[in-house]
Amino acid sequence: MDSFFIKAIGLELKTKILGATIGKPFLNTPHHLVLPLSIKNEKQYFFCSCDPSIPICYLSSQDPSLKKKDPEQTELLLKKYISGATIESVEAVDMERILVLRLTNKTRYTFSTSEKATFFLFLEMIGRHANIILTNEEKKILCALRYIPSYKNRYRQILLGEIYQYPPFLKSNPLTLTEDTFNDLLEEYDEATSIPLENYLMKKIGGFDLPLMKELCCQAQKKKDIKKLNQALWDSLKEFLDIYQKGIFSPCIISLSEGSMKLCSFPYEHIFPKSHSDLQFSSANEAALHFHEIQVQQNEISTLRSTLLQRITKRIEKTKNIIKTLEKDQQKAQDADTYRQLGDLIMANLYNIPKGSQDFEVENFYSPEKGACITIPLDPRFTPSQNAQKYYKKYTKFKNSMQFILPRLNSSKKELNHLLPLEKNILSAKELSVLSDYNKVLQERGILLKKSDKITSSHNEEKKELFKNLRHYVSADGFEILVGKNDRGNDTLTGKIAQKSDLWFHAQDVGGSHVLVRNPKRLEQIPFSTIKQAAALAAYFSKARKDTKVMIDYTFRKYISKPRGAKPGLVLISRKKSILVCPVLNI
Repeated sequence: MDSFFIKAIGLELKTKILGATIGKPFLNTPHHLVLPLSIKNEKQYFFCSCDPSIPICYLSSQDPSLKKKDPEQTELLLKKYISGATIESVEAVDMERILVLRLTNKTRYTFSTSEKATFFLFLEMIGRHANIILTNEEKKILCALRYIPSYKNRYRQILLGEIYQYPPFLKSNPLTLTEDTFNDLLEEYDEATSIPLENYLMKKIGGFDLPLMKELCCQAQKKKDIKKLNQALWDSLKEFLDIYQKGIFSPCIISLSEGSMKLCSFPYEHIFPKSHSDLQFSSANEAALHFHEIQVQQNEISTLRSTLLQRITKRIEKTKNIIKTLEKDQQKAQDADTYRQLGDLIMANLYNIPKGSQDFEVENFYSPEKGACITIPLDPRFTPSQNAQKYYKKYTKFKNSMQFILPRLNSSKKELNHLLPLEKNILSAKELSVLSDYNKVLQERGILLKKSDKITSSHNEEKKELFKNLRHYVSADGFEILVGKNDRGNDTLTGKIAQKSDLWFHAQDVGGSHVLVRNPKRLEQIPFSTIKQAAALAAYFSKARKDTKVMIDYTFRKYISKPRGAKPGLVLISRKKSILVCPVLNI
């Protein structure tokens, strides 16, 4: 959104949301603020985004979906100050990408309608510096969606309690620019430099982004036959500023040459040919709403494509490496006869090879040339006979491997032939539905995990982490017995794993592990042999391990409680039994 479009949407909002009452504001994402509005008994939603990729604002009648989550501090502060507030005014800052909403609300400590507090909501749609800031009447910052400390910006801090200041305007203000000053700027421009004229003017004059300034320069270029270029540029600038000040806009969405899209307050007829199809809209709000929907969909497409390409590229590289390794093994397997021949040559010259030799030259009777010799590498640690056996083993290994290498090599090559066209198709796909189909294909081939698999995997990891600090045993009667390894394991065992019907054990008046007999069938009576085994474990994993007899308390988990704030492993028992056992590891 450039300053022209901000002005256009600001003028429309004046006619639509003045006098509206704000409901409870909420954050759809950390950078997306939604203000529910009540306008003449009708429900509307004012959407404001300071996401650096799509800074935008618009009014919508569609209820945005809100996932249940814990409210953030900024969200709580916004609710505290502006829930129930009335929108008194909407203003666009001249030649800036900033909208200012002036709000009034009842003071916090009285219900009197005569006592009201004033707030300002600054919507800064400034690209990667986009932000949403709430201040009081004295412009003291009450909250912001993005805080900026001094180490990030020395000139303008966005922090609680700081006085809000507009971003510094470092360029010439076109609304106060005179023709003489404009000509002075043009005189400083050197055509010999590599910077195009539109880039130079954009850096010098505020309120214009590059496409808009390029449109201005193109329009002036067509007038230079009648007027000098300086005069043509000045006239075009005045025409554009006249559109801005009078608020005569024709909102549209244009497709830029690099493939991206742009919200415009009027068509750019000189940059693009007349045949170029723009999306025309009757209002700036409608254009902004449609543009955001397109951008969100494009972001989804880009994200999904990136995910699919990442996984399929990784699989392609893996498959190529497998093929490379298998081809090396195949070559070795094809040379298997060489190892057999070397073994035969050693055996034929067994008594001529000195023990401890590193190599030995013998006549190669396998060679078609008569009298040809070959030098055979030997391992000096082994006898000639043992060296021959090593070569025979290599021969057998590589010969047998052929039956496994060929099928796997063919399978890998076949997979690669399927993956390469699939990668190309994903790269060229432009529709979300097409990418979703490819996503299913990759899931079916096991390249991507299905949602259910991810949930199962996550569940297994959580379960593994839960049982990390526990020992696991099974009694003679088939009951599962769990023993805590440390205080954390004791807390996990008693507080998170144990069910009401499980039987709990602990050494009496002595530090030690919690022991649990799992009782999934909810039996009223656990076999006594299992009780003795669990009690012996509780004695063994206690500080009384060296005693000949240890008293063990046991009870059902439903009679165990943990005091608030108690140390790890500390519990209270309301009803118990005791048994005297020897501390032995009897399982």
